[in-house]
Amino acid sequence: MRSGEILETVVRVIRLELSDAPWMAEMTGLYIRKICRRLCSDEGRIDVLCLALEKVLSGRLGLAYQKEGGIFIVELEALGKKLRLSVADHGLPYWFHDPGLISDGINPAVDLSFLKQAGLSYGIDFPHQAGQRIYFELPLPEPIKAPLKEPVKVQILDADFVFHEMRPCEEDIIEAIRCIHDEYGFTYGHEHLYHVENFKSALNRHDFEAFLARNAHKQAAGYQYIRHSAHYPGTPELGACIVKHAFRGYGIATLGLEDAIRRAEISGSDALLVHPAAYHSYTQKIGAKKGFIPTGMMLNYIHPDIQTSFNTGQIRMPLAVASLRLRPSEPFDIYPPERHRLFFEQRFNALGLVINLRNALNADGEDSILSVEHASLLRDAFLFFEKIGKNFDALLKEHLHDSLKKHCEMVMLHLNLRDPACPWAFELALKRGFHFMGGALGARGVDYLIMQNYMGIPIMSEIIRTEPDYTEVLDYCREFMPAELFI
Repeated sequence: MRSGEILETVVRVIRLELSDAPWMAEMTGLYIRKICRRLCSDEGRIDVLCLALEKVLSGRLGLAYQKEGGIFIVELEALGKKLRLSVADHGLPYWFHDPGLISDGINPAVDLSFLKQAGLSYGIDFPHQAGQRIYFELPLPEPIKAPLKEPVKVQILDADFVFHEMRPCEEDIIEAIRCIHDEYGFTYGHEHLYHVENFKSALNRHDFEAFLARNAHKQAAGYQYIRHSAHYPGTPELGACIVKHAFRGYGIATLGLEDAIRRAEISGSDALLVHPAAYHSYTQKIGAKKGFIPTGMMLNYIHPDIQTSFNTGQIRMPLAVASLRLRPSEPFDIYPPERHRLFFEQRFNALGLVINLRNALNADGEDSILSVEHASLLRDAFLFFEKIGKNFDALLKEHLHDSLKKHCEMVMLHLNLRDPACPWAFELALKRGFHFMGGALGARGVDYLIMQNYMGIPIMSEIIRTEPDYTEVLDYCREFMPAELFI
């Protein structure tokens, strides 16, 4: 960029997707002409611009796609002091008449010389993944400015927020969906919950317990859920507390965690499991104040398609694992790998649990007990080995291959630490490309050593944010990971 040069401001006016039907050419030209006349008073040159559009569409619609019909994108943009009208598609490059005859990037079989006579310019380019784009540009006397929209200001009527269990009714469900939308837009990982009936069915099936934070004036400020999984007996998992941006700063996430702890205690749960974000440290800080102990990391967990206010949409985002033990337990045996015995001893001690460290055994003659889950939007797979049997390696190889076919970008492996064959399976998993990431600890009768296979996707170090106690766990795991995994 030269000194004093001003970058063009791009204002997208309209974007149309056309089916491959020749009759669309004239109709589209008429529609675009009306819009252009709202932006520029030079009707003569607007007519020339739209005539060129109709000519190009007439030469491509029904002809550019040689096998099956495709989509054509017509886009009108204001770029500084010019109006750009373009047609893009993935059909046969250049013109269908004779792709070999090219003049100024445009096939002379369709004569567009009248554009230059009217003071308009035209060209052809190939933007990345956009196919071929033919464009025309009309100079403007003044730049078109994007319309300014004042953000809607929410008046918070009182700050006395309390979490209430959601009813399976439209009013509560829509408020929960609006909380989700406030943070994720329409990219939430559980996309079926955007439909009221799906949400209602999930509540009626008791797939999870859902809660809304409301004040005395019934304003909904936040949403969270508690999930009961067979993988973690007696230990509910707290889903992320989603607080609307307008209501942040009122301690609602803290209220949500306190409410979840209270409900877990009342229900007689042994522990509460959380997955704090590791791309910011707010939830880690809140959990630390309530006594949660970090036990593991889940790097590259959230797919870039899941958009949040923290996610640029280009990298996979990390989470962590933490537990709060709510009830005492009798001493029990665990079988960690030799190199990680001290790590697990320290984590269990911090949770207030008494363990007996035992030596490893090979798998017995029985088969493994395995549960498999796939999160399609996250593009993650989860393998839970409640029992490690003789066929462990064969199963691991099979499901790694299956995860590749399903385009998974992260596979998380859970090995039952109370199984004497855990260290044996751990060594086999290392050979299959898995990496030690700590544990998910404190459930009733089962504790997991967790490992991850990143399927060739690098880990972005710069976006990881951890509090000191989480940093300790992360740094320990990184000691056993190749440096080239991180960028």
